[in-house]
Amino acid sequence: MKCKYCKRNIEKNWKTKKGCILCDAEDFHKQLELKEKKKKEI
Repeated sequence: MKCKYCKRNIEKNWKTKKGCILCDAEDFHKQLELKEKKKKEI
């Protein structure tokens, strides 16, 4: 099956509320990177 958000092939048990564990993890890492960038700017 495919994730409706990131369009990647995923296992059935990979689905989460927002999408799948793959795009959730990517989103999480993007948030972390943004926090790191803000820290460096200060």
